[in-house]
Amino acid sequence: MAGLDARLPRPTAGRRGILLEVRHGLEDAAEAYRATGLDRFDAERRAVSDFGDLDRVAADFVAVRAVRSGTLAALFLGPGYVLVLAVWTVLMLAGPDGRSAPANPLATVYTWLGIAAVATSAAGAIGLRVQAVRNGSPRRWTALLGISGLLAGTTALLVSYAISPWSLRLAGGALSWHQCTELFSGLMAAAMLTASVRALLSARACRSTGGDARSLKLGPR
Repeated sequence: MAGLDARLPRPTAGRRGILLEVRHGLEDAAEAYRATGLDRFDAERRAVSDFGDLDRVAADFVAVRAVRSGTLAALFLGPGYVLVLAVWTVLMLAGPDGRSAPANPLATVYTWLGIAAVATSAAGAIGLRVQAVRNGSPRRWTALLGISGLLAGTTALLVSYAISPWSLRLAGGALSWHQCTELFSGLMAAAMLTASVRALLSARACRSTGGDARSLKLGPR
């Protein structure tokens, strides 16, 4: 465990999760060997021996995390952005705030940004899947999704503030529907940015270890 911890680049998204997953895998493997009649020492030694080269294992785990981080970033970038647009559309159609608000040319940015976000999300998700099947590196697709998410989230926040500066002042002791929608959009943008940063960290870690997307099978062979 100490050897693997030393080989994982810093920072690595989900570092504690990786180490915990490895520990559980080793414990399960050792328990399986003990069930065959080996004593504790020999069972643990066999489990560690089956675990493989630490450099290769570190690279594999980092690559698997990169795929997961990239997939999460794709979900927030594509479906997440579409959900935010849908909520705003419903507000504009059903709420008094939207009907009375004058059209703003900047609002067209949301449409083009949404098209780009969905296209990039779909391409990234497919690319990650193909690379996983081919045992290729997920680094480039994960980095692309991370960069795209940062750009989309930041642009959406800036345009939103330019069109209508945010305000959480209570009217009559409660938030208006418009304010609730702004709050929801802000939270979604924050989640998108967080997922994007994790994707970029995972891509960087994947590059430093040279990992591929092979899945690990811990335990007796």
